[in-house]
Amino acid sequence: MEIAPLPLGRNFQLWEFCVSHKTLYWRSNKQDGVCHTRVNLLFKVVERISLPTVFDCETLFVRQLAKGGFRFSLNSEDSPDFVDALVAYWLEDKLEYNEPVDVFSDQRHGWRLIAGNREG
Repeated sequence: MEIAPLPLGRNFQLWEFCVSHKTLYWRSNKQDGVCHTRVNLLFKVVERISLPTVFDCETLFVRQLAKGGFRFSLNSEDSPDFVDALVAYWLEDKLEYNEPVDVFSDQRHGWRLIAGNREG
């Protein structure tokens, strides 16, 4: 399955990781004069993580893994910085730094599927 790269052009940080839910949440907050929105990335059924806690991501590359699931790589398809997960979503909003996003709810209104199965 061919999935188009997702252009992001943002600085992200690991915002939350829940071992029991196998869920990883990245956030890129607003930056005065640079970014007027937040971008949230949610990975579910995470099998492997290899990335720093703060990073620049110009483009998120996605490829399907032979064992099932997907590899989400930062900035190039063969990057050493990646997440292996069954599903990923993204959400761009205008909320402020301290306003929460419910990443553990089954009701992900406004979240857009990057790759995977919506039930993942």
